[in-house]
Amino acid sequence: MFGRKRAIRVLSVVSIALATGHAVETLRTPAVAAANGSDVNTVAKSGPAAPDATLPPSASLDAGSMSDMSALVGITSVAATTDDRPKEDCAASLTLSADSSGMIDVAVLAPCDPGERVVIRHAGLSFTDRTGANGRLDLQIPALESEAMVAAYFEGSKVALANISVPGLQGKARFAVQMAHPVRFDLRAEENGQVFAANSATAGQGPIVTLGSLAVPDPIQTQVYTFLGENLTDSLVTVEVRIDPSTCGGSFPATTVTSVDGVVIRDSISVALPLCGASGDILVLKNLVRDPKLATSN
Repeated sequence: MFGRKRAIRVLSVVSIALATGHAVETLRTPAVAAANGSDVNTVAKSGPAAPDATLPPSASLDAGSMSDMSALVGITSVAATTDDRPKEDCAASLTLSADSSGMIDVAVLAPCDPGERVVIRHAGLSFTDRTGANGRLDLQIPALESEAMVAAYFEGSKVALANISVPGLQGKARFAVQMAHPVRFDLRAEENGQVFAANSATAGQGPIVTLGSLAVPDPIQTQVYTFLGENLTDSLVTVEVRIDPSTCGGSFPATTVTSVDGVVIRDSISVALPLCGASGDILVLKNLVRDPKLATSN
């Protein structure tokens, strides 16, 4: 939990923008946002998302553009060097595997992009990470959809896509929240007399998982809570947002996803933080979890 002087309890916390589409994602460059098909100035909500039947089990795309060379004049020829490797050797690939607990093992291989910032996207949520010196990134994420698609976005509009059928989501409920730098937040849950917090969970253990590295430019993190039981009302889920000089007085987009039996509902919200006199406190967001089955019946 964030260290704090006092907690500002908010019963009716945020205004939820009800519109159709994918959730807000704050990305580092317009090229990445364009590849993602999202508008950073848009907030939206969508109901259960149908899987893309046209998407092959594994695919990759390397997109780019060239300037109008006819407009260049007075250019002096100079010697240049290029990468002699065939272009296909530089294509990024994404491999997925799923287990019976509803977790997805993700392997990203980008041999020509070592040490590069990558945005991983699943079920409308995003988080950032970095490839290793060999261009590889291995991680595990909690699946939110039974027919799951995962995408990896690189600099220069390169993207790798893959999808997979995930077992083990029947009877399972999850809640996820995403916010981008500089906002610092902590997902908390109270269930069956136990209290769980994202910042107290050991990596890979506990019902709350934090996804995303802060050691990249413009980091984005996602935190996911897996309910111990199936009844969403048996657990009190809150998000604590820290108020500090870099965020006080500002409004910041956030995305939430509630998943039940592999069916999701996404919400985009705007979080308005108090003025800077409250620096060092926290804002508590409540009433964020929604049952997709109830939402689709209305």
